[in-house]
Amino acid sequence: MKCPKCQTENPETRKFCRECGAKLMQMCPQCGHENLPGDKFCGECGHDLTLPREPIPQALSFEEKLDKIQRYLPGGLTEKILAQRGKIEGERKQATMMSGDMEGLVEPGTTYVTEDTFKLTEGLFRFEAVWEREVKWKEAAATVDIVVPAFNEGRCIKGLLNDLIVARQEDWFSIQNIYVISDASTDQTNEIVQRLAKRDHRIKLIRKQQRKGKNDSINLAFSVTSADVVVFIDADVRLANEHTLSKLLHPLRDGKTVLVQGGLVRVHPGFTLHPAKLASYFDWILVDKIRRRKAMSWWSIDGRVMALSRDFYRYLTLPLSLADDQFICYSCIQQDRKFVWADDAVFYYGLPESIADFSHQWSRYFFYTNKSRQYFGEELIDRDTSCPGLRRTIMSCLIRHPLFGLPWLLCYTIGRVEFMLGVDFDKYERGLYRTATSVLEVLAKSTSPIHESQ
Repeated sequence: MKCPKCQTENPETRKFCRECGAKLMQMCPQCGHENLPGDKFCGECGHDLTLPREPIPQALSFEEKLDKIQRYLPGGLTEKILAQRGKIEGERKQATMMSGDMEGLVEPGTTYVTEDTFKLTEGLFRFEAVWEREVKWKEAAATVDIVVPAFNEGRCIKGLLNDLIVARQEDWFSIQNIYVISDASTDQTNEIVQRLAKRDHRIKLIRKQQRKGKNDSINLAFSVTSADVVVFIDADVRLANEHTLSKLLHPLRDGKTVLVQGGLVRVHPGFTLHPAKLASYFDWILVDKIRRRKAMSWWSIDGRVMALSRDFYRYLTLPLSLADDQFICYSCIQQDRKFVWADDAVFYYGLPESIADFSHQWSRYFFYTNKSRQYFGEELIDRDTSCPGLRRTIMSCLIRHPLFGLPWLLCYTIGRVEFMLGVDFDKYERGLYRTATSVLEVLAKSTSPIHESQ
């Protein structure tokens, strides 16, 4: 088998190239499991690896969409519609489309189409979905579902849910559900959520009998929600104030933005010599500087807080062996959709409790970035999400903040060694990872959390 990087011939049983050391494994497009180069079927899910991989649908330009429509319309009709658009904008009619041999069973008023016609018009319906969403933000309150993936978050979950309960809703959006998806938690997470659910009917607990990781929880949320927007928030995150959520959702009102990342702020560790806390705060300093230069890069992607529009998330299914934030952000870039970093929507997140926790974060980062390069291609990662002046920024921050920077350099090195040794790769493949962080007690003065009675 030829190495895709250096073209050296390798035996079919090798996992790495004998010339350059590049990985030769092939990834299953169905579940993300790694298989040997000669395998015809995935060893995890049985998917046929000889089938050509279906490309992710690319966003069509307005001219391309218009051209598709005009092929099936009488001459001159398109021009008449566009000329009257100002008068009819906002009017919508719903048609049900059915595929298959259903003659005699179709009810009156139902549009009957063939499978080929459905595929042909799919791009048009995505375009109409954008137009409909834009009108909905203007005319009626958009529906929002919040999803909190949780695994043994008993120490943190109450604080976040209290923040969400008192979060202010504007007249242009309404929070319908606050789903907590418990990934087979064994601590007090489920009991705490159930107690708070009695005080706010929007809170709903979804229990998984077996732990399958955060990506599986996100996929489960996609199958449960039908809201205009779904917001994912990690359980150890806190809202800065009651307006944070509306600031996160505001960019979606333009009808073009499909993905918004919150303005994450790591809490200052205060006076301490704890190396993991110093290192993690330095890491936030770096990320913040890089993100202000370029909104989306492989260095600054963070999935702790994300808002996704329905016409984007309904096309997503996350492989278990890829990082959730990387897959969502790179899919957004690949589909040429609009991403916004809402830096005024401030969310706080805690500090890791040990050097091991922070070093594992780096090891996972190297692992999943390598996986993303294989899945999306090196060109997208290294060109479209590159970090200009990264080394210069790191050196500048090390000089300005040596007390924070030196522990960070130590953890970065440990994480790199762990990655090279393949530590915990079996867990990363299945999406099973967790970082213990310190609990954030009191944050913003403008939030008034509901305290549970003992």
